[in-house]
Amino acid sequence: GTFGTGSGFSTCIACATGSYTTGGDTACIPCTVGTYWTGLGANSSASCMACTAGTFSNGGASTCARCGAGLYGTGSGANSSSSCQACTAGSFSMAGASACAGCLAGTFGTGTGVSTCIACMAGSYGTSNGSTLCLQCVAGAYWTGVGARSSGLCSACAPGTFATGGASVCTGCASGMYGSSSGANSSASCVACFAGTFSTGGASVCTGCTAGLFGASNGSTSSGSCVSCVTGTFSTGGASVCTSCTAGWYEAGTGSSKCAACAAGSYGTGGGATSCLKCTAGSYSTGLGGNSSTTCSGCPAGAFSTGGTSTCTGCLAGWFGTTIAANSSASCASCATGTFSTGGASACAGCLSGTFETGNGLSTCLTCGAGLFASGTGATSCVKCAAGTFWTGVGANSSGLCAACAAGTFSTGGSSLCAECTTGSYATGTGLNSSGSCAACVAGSFSTGGASVCTLCQPGWYGTGSGTSACLMCSAGTYGSIGGATTCAKCTAGTYWTGSGASSSVSCLLCAAGSFATAGASSCMGCSAGTYGSIGGASSLAMCMSCSAGSFSLGGASSCAACLAGTYGPNLGASSCISCVPGSYGTAIGADSSHPCAPCAAGTFSIGGASACQFCIAGSYGTSVASSTCESCSAGMFSSSTGRNGVLTLCCLTQIIRHPGASSCLRCLAGSFSSLSGSA
Repeated sequence: GTFGTGSGFSTCIACATGSYTTGGDTACIPCTVGTYWTGLGANSSASCMACTAGTFSNGGASTCARCGAGLYGTGSGANSSSSCQACTAGSFSMAGASACAGCLAGTFGTGTGVSTCIACMAGSYGTSNGSTLCLQCVAGAYWTGVGARSSGLCSACAPGTFATGGASVCTGCASGMYGSSSGANSSASCVACFAGTFSTGGASVCTGCTAGLFGASNGSTSSGSCVSCVTGTFSTGGASVCTSCTAGWYEAGTGSSKCAACAAGSYGTGGGATSCLKCTAGSYSTGLGGNSSTTCSGCPAGAFSTGGTSTCTGCLAGWFGTTIAANSSASCASCATGTFSTGGASACAGCLSGTFETGNGLSTCLTCGAGLFASGTGATSCVKCAAGTFWTGVGANSSGLCAACAAGTFSTGGSSLCAECTTGSYATGTGLNSSGSCAACVAGSFSTGGASVCTLCQPGWYGTGSGTSACLMCSAGTYGSIGGATTCAKCTAGTYWTGSGASSSVSCLLCAAGSFATAGASSCMGCSAGTYGSIGGASSLAMCMSCSAGSFSLGGASSCAACLAGTYGPNLGASSCISCVPGSYGTAIGADSSHPCAPCAAGTFSIGGASACQFCIAGSYGTSVASSTCESCSAGMFSSSTGRNGVLTLCCLTQIIRHPGASSCLRCLAGSFSSLSGSA
């Protein structure tokens, strides 16, 4: 696998690709034709491999050359390009092919040695592989694409078009022609448009002239061939001639698609009319399309027309007309008083009962007001309800609707309501015709308005005069025990009542002990201060007794209180007791003089009205009797007990009293001394 070309080398050279040596050679041996080797250092001819089918080599090759596109090689070890053969028509190959492939369905090949197949053109198709030509779409069908694999892709031509065999598009019928069938295979399938229609080419139907136009020729190629209908005629779409308007219809313009019906109030007698005739004055018609004058009817009585109208105009409300087929409003006359009419009347009607009318030419009657009636038709005024009666409603048609006034009320003529008797009066009868029929209520009774009887004052109430509208309540201290009273009775002396409206003497209460009342009292008065009353129901101040000496009262008392210890009462009828003077005291209760008041002993004192004297407190003393105050010990002196009567003690040595009224002495502070007793 190596070689050396000279002498004196230390290494050999590896054989190049496409060659080999068996050892000791000065050159490498090329691989034979039809074989190749891709590596270096091959050491045997067995290393050279045969070229595969579709390739070849000329010897010493590192690779095999491929047969060109459109060629193929069938055996291995080929030694030249002459071993490559051309592909037959209908097949193809890529470079290095060992066999050719047939052209796929939808493609074809016409020559030998081709590397690609050609797609079937528009209007053709191929159903099998290896084709050398494509089949055409049948006449009447087309295909716009390339490479069709089936006749099913060929579509039928639409109506208005046609095609011969192998077409990629369909050809439209010429202008003025149309084709109604699909799949047409020649121009012979296209037919000329009829009169009244046209086409611009490729049409499956012809377009009709629009309504109001017509076309007289076949095979028209544009809308310009359509002409307007003249006045009095019309056409619908696609017309070859225009139609005259029938009787009762007309058309005033050209190019119309329909005729208009003669309006109500008019008619037309012949065909092809451009206008209608009016119904004559005094007649009318309600329908459309009248075709003779007989469709016009005469106006009924109460109405008129001036001609050419769909309705007659009625005479105004409050007027009427008797003429048939009247031609003006002058045929209408006004209604007389007591009558009326609504619009279009042939006669006036009398006002109904309960209504009236005072003027001419009126459309309604007036309703009789409350308190009035009209019993017949055609009334020009209403009648008043009689005095003593009334009617609250309106439109009364009989005097029987006027009702008698109830007891306690009255009316004058034509009243809608009865007036009430005034408060404090009454009337028992019905149908009264004046206020003079009402009588005043007697004392002890009363009434509100419209009373048929007077009401007695109830117990606890009274009435003093006649013709009153209300009773008075019995005042405090009085009562009324019967109904219809003109005065109230007084509570008896010694009793009272604080409220009003009492209906019995039981309401009167006894005055309590210590008080009294005169007759008719609303409260009891207390006995005056210094007196008392021991029993209840006292009838005067004279029944109050004076308090005895040694007792007193404050007023309204049922007994007198004894003077307290420290006081006394020397007089009768006292309202208070006299206090013992300061410096004295009294222990007796109910004392009637000042003798029980004794003076306080020395060392004691009292204020006024005392029942006992008090001891002077420690630090003070009293030297006399009947004292009202005690004296304080002077500075340097003290009193350690209560009730001292003047014997005082000096402070000891080393002690000091700095202030008066002391109950003990204080020690001298540290650092000080006192050498005398009683030092201050």
